[in-house]
Amino acid sequence: MQLQDIPAHTYQATFEPNKEWSQFYASAPEIHKYWKSVAEKYGCVKYIKLKRQISEAAWNEDSSKWEIKVSHSSLN
Repeated sequence: MQLQDIPAHTYQATFEPNKEWSQFYASAPEIHKYWKSVAEKYGCVKYIKLKRQISEAAWNEDSSKWEIKVSHSSLN
């Protein structure tokens, strides 16, 4: 049984619409496939770091940037 979340089209980027969703409530693997293809198309994959854990995040008003502490995750 597939749990229903929100309509698949709400998971997509406005600049990269997907008109090929297999069903109104797409599965997690299908949504993952969509975002992986978007990241590859726009050359973002080289900036993505996996198996990391954010331990702290704070907004810096002066620089208008997030300051984060990241560590390697022990998750498999």
